[in-house]
Amino acid sequence: MNIISIIDSKHQVSDLKASIGKETSENGSPTCRGKLIRVGKSYCVFEAVQSPYVKTPQAGVGTRYKVRNPFAWNAFFF
Repeated sequence: MNIISIIDSKHQVSDLKASIGKETSENGSPTCRGKLIRVGKSYCVFEAVQSPYVKTPQAGVGTRYKVRNPFAWNAFFF
């Protein structure tokens, strides 16, 4: 059993929709930090943002990318 089978996908979507506009650490981001832009049935869209831990400008800020909902949920709530 894994986290994907434990958490119901309907709850994931509602949790994620409540987090639109918030930032989180996100391994799929070119800056390792992302802001949730949109939530779909199985994928979310994030936008790469400047990491608060890096003082110099980072390449890739503003890049948008897709993440599967269970992984996006994990970034915010696990």
